[in-house]
Amino acid sequence: MPPESPELFLDGYSTESLKVMARRRGWRDATSAGKVALIAFLKERLFSRSANQGLIRSLPPRQQHLLAALKARGGKADLVTLLATASGDGAEVATDLRDLVELGLMLYPPRAEKGRKHRLGQCPRVWLDSTAADALAPASAAWGRPKLLADPPEEIHEAFPGLLLADMVLVLNSLAGTQVPPPTDDLRGGRPWREIATRLLVLEEEARDRDVLPPRLAFIYAILVELNLVRVSSGFLVAAPVAGDLFHGDPANLHKAAFSAWQKTQIWNEFQRIPELLPRPIPDEALGLHTPSAGKVSRARGKVLAVLKRFAPAHWYAFSSLERELKVDDPDFLIRRGDDGRHAGTTYRGFGQRGRDNTVLPLNLTEDWERVEGRFLARLLLESLHWLGVVRLGYHRPRDGDASRVDAFALTPAGAYLLGLASGYPDGRAERVPLLVQPDFSILCLAPAPDTGMLHDLCAFADHQGGDRVARFILSRESVQRGCHQGWSAESITRILTNAAGGTLPQNIAASIQEWEEAFRRFRIIQGVTLVEDPHGLMSASPQAAKLHSAAGGRLAPGLRRVRQGGKSTLSAALRKARIPVRHLDYAAGPARVLTFDEGDGITCSPRGDDWLTRSLLERIARPVEGEPGRWRLDPRRVRAAAADGVSADEMVRALGERSRGARPEIRLAITAWSRRAAGVSVARLSLFTCQDQELREMILAVPELAAEMEEQIADDTFVVRAGRMTALRRALKARGVRLRSDGSLRDRTAPSDLAPGPGAGADPLPFRWRRGTRGSASSAASSAQLRFLLLRAIQTRRKVRVEMRRDGETLYRSRQLAPLVLDGSVLTAACLESGGRWTFHLDQIRAVELLAGRFTT
Repeated sequence: MPPESPELFLDGYSTESLKVMARRRGWRDATSAGKVALIAFLKERLFSRSANQGLIRSLPPRQQHLLAALKARGGKADLVTLLATASGDGAEVATDLRDLVELGLMLYPPRAEKGRKHRLGQCPRVWLDSTAADALAPASAAWGRPKLLADPPEEIHEAFPGLLLADMVLVLNSLAGTQVPPPTDDLRGGRPWREIATRLLVLEEEARDRDVLPPRLAFIYAILVELNLVRVSSGFLVAAPVAGDLFHGDPANLHKAAFSAWQKTQIWNEFQRIPELLPRPIPDEALGLHTPSAGKVSRARGKVLAVLKRFAPAHWYAFSSLERELKVDDPDFLIRRGDDGRHAGTTYRGFGQRGRDNTVLPLNLTEDWERVEGRFLARLLLESLHWLGVVRLGYHRPRDGDASRVDAFALTPAGAYLLGLASGYPDGRAERVPLLVQPDFSILCLAPAPDTGMLHDLCAFADHQGGDRVARFILSRESVQRGCHQGWSAESITRILTNAAGGTLPQNIAASIQEWEEAFRRFRIIQGVTLVEDPHGLMSASPQAAKLHSAAGGRLAPGLRRVRQGGKSTLSAALRKARIPVRHLDYAAGPARVLTFDEGDGITCSPRGDDWLTRSLLERIARPVEGEPGRWRLDPRRVRAAAADGVSADEMVRALGERSRGARPEIRLAITAWSRRAAGVSVARLSLFTCQDQELREMILAVPELAAEMEEQIADDTFVVRAGRMTALRRALKARGVRLRSDGSLRDRTAPSDLAPGPGAGADPLPFRWRRGTRGSASSAASSAQLRFLLLRAIQTRRKVRVEMRRDGETLYRSRQLAPLVLDGSVLTAACLESGGRWTFHLDQIRAVELLAGRFTT
């Protein structure tokens, strides 16, 4: 019988192909003459594009996906690549390909092969028919729309579009208040960044490395850098002057700028955030890596956003729907597959699946697309797009006792605006909660956060104390006077708090702000002032005293006068004419190194340091030695008096260190101990650890086992050891080849008899040793802690190493010139200096490591 809709057939088919089609449609009862007549009728009637579209709609979904994947690759592809995008087993896919070829939608062999004929399994490439390509786009638009979730999930209320913008303001405010160095390339920041993360409550409990920036804080830092809102000045990060103008502008423009910065940034890498993947060693350097670079990840974000535009806003979709769209349209959006030699093979190279005990298992290019690209898409939704406020996240409660898992998303109104699906940016003023100004001088900002302009102003005269859903600020005398110094007045501060709170302020708050401003106005700060110091009264004893005093200006203190503005040259000429020696000191340039420390508590001040500031400092904490000009000794009573006046021990030690080459440990310990007594704290007998080698000190603190034994750092090179843990510290250091004297300081470089001297001990001795045995013996295998300590030392000092790898007891490779670069957990990344390749090892695969004397520069 004839088909119900003859429009299901393409124009241009051969008679044989149409016979096959008729046979598949169940026309076996008709005679041969009837079949031929029907075929001729169809060929004559169906010479239109609608026939192509009708046939494509009638195909099974699996065959439709194959056609769409072939069109996404420009209408041609090799079978291996095409099979990687197909769903189903090999037999089903082979049947689908044969059906498409018989229907004329696919062509083989290519015409460029001069008529050579292949079987389908031997054909290296297949082509998409031109007439089918024209009809495929409108047809695929009909069946390719993502399917909505029938069961709406439970939404996670964790982030709003304004929270990320508010956190950007708070991070910039933290950079302005403290000295924060820029993080390293692998986003390690140290203690200042941990303090910022603590205030923002973005620390993760499962974070193993405390020096690595938390993900949300690293994400904010990457956006700030891309927007040029932070810059490096004198080795520290500072906020750019344009930050205030951007935060006070249109919130839609600020959100769009942050969204665009995320698409372009290469500091933040979602692929490196996939916890299920680990680096995997590559035995053959000639083959390329599948690990995507930062640039490829940035381009992949744009491809994902292009597909995300197909999803209707405010509707819930499963994560798998986004995976299905990307797998059909462009399965190579993140990692390239092909037969060009460097990307050939069946497994992903450079990384693998995390197994038990951090073992690395291979992943198949064809079968494990969801485990690599699918996880990358999930990471985009769970972190970047969620933090930016582009998507909402939801989950379904488990039915069989399994743990709940986030598996659904929906575009937010702000996300629809950023993707170009909506013309207007959502107005958040209706959702905004007023500030709560309490009588205890605390200010609470409830989520959704207030506008960024008001928050930026609030940071100018209030101190941020932390908070996540509720940001807490404190008003104090110091914070209000800091705002007055930046141009704020009590009236402007009161007005902005009153408007943000939606009413009147507590009476004590308004009165205190007014009182603090009046106290600030009683003082004046004048920059660029010239002072003239005459401690011996030479100007008063001169016959030209009246003229000199007139040129010098007003008297500030005995022997100290302030020079009138523009009168420095006049005063210098008058002093030279009176034959009075003049010495110019520039305090703005920083103090000179004029102090030296003797044995014990003695301090010697050179004649160059006989200035007012240095003498005032010494008189505060030391007493002069009679009969020895320039000689001083620390005075415990004066140190305690200074501490009682509010001067900390760190400030005293820092002031001495700025005027010298560094205070001696004895000086630091004495000032610290005397300051503690002044504060009413009893000083007990302490165990101290001293290490003057900065590189070794940093290496020791990098080992968690050793750093845990240190209770407090009281000087740059001196630490207080935890009570009763000195013996444990000695044992831990001894296991790594470091010996201590009885006073807690490091021994000299002479190695004990059971430790072999390290390489290069003559020209560049190392301050510690490590155990090495006969090659191949069991004693040569160092413990995991020793191996990590040695590799960290090599990375810090940029020394070359020789690494011997093993697997299943067999030696695989030995490199004579290797440069260790990064040690991430139990994975070492190193560069081969001979071939220039990049290598990745797991610590379990390393049999032996030898530290060489040479250093690498690349």
